[in-house]
Amino acid sequence: MLKAAAELGYRANGLARRLVSGRTHTSGVVVTDLLNPFYAEVLHGINAEARAAAHRLLVVSGADVSEAVDAAEGLLELRVEGLVLLGSELPSDVIEGLGREVPVVVVGGSAERYRRVDTVVDNDYLGATLAVEHLVSLGHQRIAHLAAETASAGRARRAGYEAAMRDAGLGRWIRVLSGDVNEQGGEAAAKTALRGARVTAMFAVNDLAAVGAYDAIEESGGSVPETVSLVGYDNTFLARTHRFSLTTVNQPRQEMGELAMRTLLRRLSGLSAGRRLHMLPPTLIVRRSTAAPAPRAPGGSAAPRIRRGSPAAASASP
Repeated sequence: MLKAAAELGYRANGLARRLVSGRTHTSGVVVTDLLNPFYAEVLHGINAEARAAAHRLLVVSGADVSEAVDAAEGLLELRVEGLVLLGSELPSDVIEGLGREVPVVVVGGSAERYRRVDTVVDNDYLGATLAVEHLVSLGHQRIAHLAAETASAGRARRAGYEAAMRDAGLGRWIRVLSGDVNEQGGEAAAKTALRGARVTAMFAVNDLAAVGAYDAIEESGGSVPETVSLVGYDNTFLARTHRFSLTTVNQPRQEMGELAMRTLLRRLSGLSAGRRLHMLPPTLIVRRSTAAPAPRAPGGSAAPRIRRGSPAAASASP
């Protein structure tokens, strides 16, 4: 029968089937930034879980509040059964309004911001603490934070950074440089940090900002980690490349996406009641972008380090 249908060019009428059943078996995903690899990797988990349940997805992008609202309303017009908001910074009253129309799951952002919808988040405060504690354990004191306070996750990471610095007795060295969650924002913030009092380490709000900081450090004549150690956040594929080998805080991206979709499907099946908050613990992944600070030269500047495998290193070996 399937072969005959294929030969005749027959395709099942999904609209008619949905009218009969009253179900569309389709949900929408609103993504704030399709160019950010973190969101792409979370979306991969959402899609995998949806496919396993034979549930369809419509994915749209909304870069700012007005675009995101328009995107969500457009999905509702297409009769989606639920919404996943990925990286949303929509006002809580807008989110709750959408939640009165269909089940909504928010991935990322503030755990406390949305009180009436399901949420899947990483503990950003703890993640920032792990980053600072790692740098302090290596001997760093002058640790700058390349921030992005327009995002709720960025605000939580800044709070974690500042608290960890104070807990380490380094409150006087707290230095926050305003930036953004992209390469340009990280590069600009790092350049500002490099122009001021000497820093030996930087903790960037995410991996994209860390990539921008990496370029700024090299353009200034320095290197990572010889001049400045660098820590990112997210553990996207960028952090794992040989070029950057970035120490970073790992968010379980695919797991977050899978959990968000499972939560939505359970809600659609009537198996859940009341708001659910899923907060996943971050972990630190140590790679080559962090090391102990370079020793100070007699004149006050950092003494140059000899890279392993360099001609100087070869001549220095016994």
